[in-house]
Amino acid sequence: MSAEPKIGLLVPLHAKPDQVEAVANFLGVGYTLMTGNQEPETLQWFAVKYEDQPIYAIFDTFAAESGRKAHIDGKVADALRANASTLLAQSPDIAGGHIEILASKVKPTGAESDVKRGVTKGLRVLLKAKASKIDVVREFLKSAVPLVEAEPETPLWYAIEYPGTNVFGIIDFFPDANGLELHLKGEVAKALFAKVDELLEGPPDVVKTEVLGVTHDAQLDYYGKRLATCSSDRTVKVFDVVDGETQRSTGHTLKGHTGPVWQVAWAHPKFGQILASCSYDGKVIIWKEQQAQGPGAAAGGWAKIKEHTLHRASVNSVSWAPHELGAILACASSDGRVSVLTFKNDGTWGADVFEAHAIGCNAVSWAPAVQPGSLIVPQASNTVPGQQPAAVQSVKRFASAGCDNLVKLWGFRDDKQEWEEEDVLEGHTDWVRDVAWAPNIGLPRSYIATASQGGLEGGLTLMHGLLQDKTVLIWSKDTPTAPWTKTALDPSASVAPAGGAPAPAGRFPDVVWRVSWSLAGNILAVSCGDGKVTLWKENLKGVWECVSDMTS
Repeated sequence: MSAEPKIGLLVPLHAKPDQVEAVANFLGVGYTLMTGNQEPETLQWFAVKYEDQPIYAIFDTFAAESGRKAHIDGKVADALRANASTLLAQSPDIAGGHIEILASKVKPTGAESDVKRGVTKGLRVLLKAKASKIDVVREFLKSAVPLVEAEPETPLWYAIEYPGTNVFGIIDFFPDANGLELHLKGEVAKALFAKVDELLEGPPDVVKTEVLGVTHDAQLDYYGKRLATCSSDRTVKVFDVVDGETQRSTGHTLKGHTGPVWQVAWAHPKFGQILASCSYDGKVIIWKEQQAQGPGAAAGGWAKIKEHTLHRASVNSVSWAPHELGAILACASSDGRVSVLTFKNDGTWGADVFEAHAIGCNAVSWAPAVQPGSLIVPQASNTVPGQQPAAVQSVKRFASAGCDNLVKLWGFRDDKQEWEEEDVLEGHTDWVRDVAWAPNIGLPRSYIATASQGGLEGGLTLMHGLLQDKTVLIWSKDTPTAPWTKTALDPSASVAPAGGAPAPAGRFPDVVWRVSWSLAGNILAVSCGDGKVTLWKENLKGVWECVSDMTS
C-alpha cells in the first residue's frame, strides 16, 4: 500500500430482525460506492457480519484525520444515515467507532492490489486492559507484528485502540476458515491468552466474522435474460433479467465452493442452461438448471453436474470454447497449469491438464472456431455440381496469460490428441492479468488484447509501483502464417487519472483488470482499478483511439 493505516472506524450495525438480509444487501451496495477513486483517502473499507448474530459492522482505515472526516461526510455514511431507521434496531454510533491503529500487517493475497480480494473470514477481538496495564497492553500489541508476519494465512491484521479508554482490539482477515483456525492456534493468540489474568480485566471478547462478498464477476447469458454473479462469500448467484432490470427477489444462490469465487462463464444455450464457476479453493464447478422431470427436481433449481478438482491451487479463470467445437471448458490456475474439460458423447468428461506458466496462470481466452481468412479465401473442394461444399474447418486454439509476463497460444493436434504450444507473445514487463481473443467471422486479420495489471503490491515501495506495467497490448497478424505484431494502447492523451494529471505515455493511470471485445471484434473495452472503463477502436490509419470513457 502507498500509505500506512494510522486511524480508523469500527461501527457495529444492529439489524432489525426482519431486515437482516436487507442490511447485507445495503452493505453490498456500499462496496460499489467505494469503487474507483471516489474516496482516495480511504485506504480500506470492509463490511462484515458477526457470526450467529444479527449484527454487522463497517471497518475502514485511513492515513490521516482528513480521510476519516471525508468518509464520514461521504456517500456510504450518508446512505447509512438515510436508511438507519428502516434497517437498524438502533442508530449507528459513528463517533464512538473512532479508533487508532497501533500496528498492522497489510499484504494482499497473491499479486492483488486490492487487499480485500480473497478474504472471506475475520475476527474481531476486544480487550479491556487493567488500569495499571494500559501501556503494557499497547506495547504488547505493537510488538506482535513480527509474529503475525510469520503467518502466511493471515494477510490482514490490525491492532487497534479506542482513544481515551482502556479498550484495545485486534481486527484480522483470512482467505478461509482454515486460515482463521491456524491464527487462533498461532503465536499471537498463545502469547495473548497466556497474559489474560495479568493484563486484562476479563477474557477477550472474540467474535468470528464473515466478510460480505465483494463481487468479482458478472456475466449475462447468451440471450441477456439471466445474470450470474460470483463473490468472496463463496457463492454464485443467478438472477432473471426483465426489461433490463435484475429480479433479485427470484434469484438462486449456488453453494459448493469453499473459497472466494473469481469468475463465472455461461455455456452456449445449445447445451442447455449451463454455468461454470472457478474459485480460490482450486475447484471448477459446472452447474446445470434442472427441469421438473422427476422426484426432487424442482423447476428452476440448479445442480452440480461436474466438480473439477485436478488443480493444486486457486483456479482464476474459466472460458467456454466456441459452440462449434462442442462443450469444452478451459481453466487457468495459480498452480501454473491449464486444464481443458471436454464433454463426451457417453456423458462423461475428459480432462487434459498441462503445464503452461511457471509461476501461475491468470486467464484464458479461446480463438474463434473458424480459420482466419476462410470467409474470403476459396476452400478446396472435390464436390460435384449440385452437392453441398465442404464445411469450413474448425480449429481448437486458445491463449493463456501468466505470471511469467507471457501470453502463450495453444493448439490441439488431432494426430497426437494433445495440446501443443504454438506461439509465445512477449511484450509485458509484469504479470499478464487478462487476455481476450477477438471474435472473427473469417476475415484474414486476427487480434488479441492483453492487459498487465501493475499497481502496488504489499511490501513494495511506491517507486516500484510507478515502474510497473499497467499496459494494454493489441497483438495482430494479417494472415495465418504471418508473425504477431504488437501495439500498445496510449491513454496519455485521453484518459486522465484522478487529480487531472496526464497518464504516463503508454500506461494507464491505474491497475488494468479486464479487456473485452465487442461481438463484432472491432471495439475493445478496458476496465481499470479507478472505476473507469474505456472503449478503443482502430481507425483507418491503423491507430487505436479511445472513443469513449465512463466511470462505473
